[in-house]
Amino acid sequence: MKKWLSLLLAVMFVFTTAACTVDDEGGTSEEEVKEEEKKTEFAVGETAEVDGIKITVNSTRVDEGIFGPEEDGSIYFVMDIKLENTTDESFSSSSMLDFTLKDGDGREQDLTFSANTNGTMDTDVDPGESAVGEIAFKVAPEGTLVLTYTADSFGGDKVKFVVR
Repeated sequence: MKKWLSLLLAVMFVFTTAACTVDDEGGTSEEEVKEEEKKTEFAVGETAEVDGIKITVNSTRVDEGIFGPEEDGSIYFVMDIKLENTTDESFSSSSMLDFTLKDGDGREQDLTFSANTNGTMDTDVDPGESAVGEIAFKVAPEGTLVLTYTADSFGGDKVKFVVR
């Protein structure tokens, strides 16, 4: 009986030691690979997921606005967005709190309600449901634009879309 117990302990020791060894050859663990592969910026048409919410910027367009073109040369940049709730709880989406748009210099752009939009992103989304709408920002006619979506208006995880 003592021989079997000793043998069992020796086998357990070998497996425990093997499981705890460090890869000295510069390899990376699966967790490190997954962390490196985690995408942080997305393009128009791609779907990102944050906190159980799938978000897609379906398309972008330029709008002259309800009152016509701006005298300062700025344009209304409109984005068609889909939010899909894959969680077990409803969530609320707010154009003003959940979405920000910055130019290539990091300047935040102004959300506007003066553009012609089809639907809104100010809505509640139930579990398993989707919402599609548009949001618009007043921007310069050229340059990079990055949309940031924050899953929780008060500091949740974020995802970015390079939209122009």
